[in-house]
Amino acid sequence: MLNKLDNLLAQMAEVNIHLSNLKVKYDKIEQITLAKNDSDVLIKENLKLLTKQSIE
Repeated sequence: MLNKLDNLLAQMAEVNIHLSNLKVKYDKIEQITLAKNDSDVLIKENLKLLTKQSIE
């Protein structure tokens, strides 16, 4: 019985490590996504300015 509990604890520790690794990766992806969104906004603003200037 104790052996099974030890195995379960070891497996839970492994799952915890995997979840921590996934969180780190998710946080990095979230940072990249936010930076891309900011960049997209700047690009749209610049395109609007260029379009406006080319019309004038």
